[in-house]
Amino acid sequence: MKTPPLDFDRFIRALGAQLGAPLTLQNGVCALYDSDDQQAAVIELPEHSEMVMFHCRVGRSPEGAADLRRLLSMNFDIARLHGCWFAVDQGDVRLCAQHQLASLDEVRFCDIVRGFIARAREARSTLYA
Repeated sequence: MKTPPLDFDRFIRALGAQLGAPLTLQNGVCALYDSDDQQAAVIELPEHSEMVMFHCRVGRSPEGAADLRRLLSMNFDIARLHGCWFAVDQGDVRLCAQHQLASLDEVRFCDIVRGFIARAREARSTLYA
């Protein structure tokens, strides 16, 4: 994406102000890392999309069929995942979510990002427990 919509850029600046860190967009993507240098969230506005994507690595993909079925069945645990879902990408398990850009303002965007980061932390600690 060459030029992200002004709202998205404004939301990223508001999040940076809340986190006390300057955040930047590179091709419509902003990646956040925690103090252990693990992905906390990747925030992305795909080109020609009205949906903001949130995703991050939460573990390695299970190799056994039973473990993969368990991972897929966890996507139905709506109460635990709060609208998120698991996906497998290049050998990694990723927690994903999306929200319509037009439904967001700065406060809601920042709340959603913080909630997503919390879900990702929970997923990392319980995914293979």
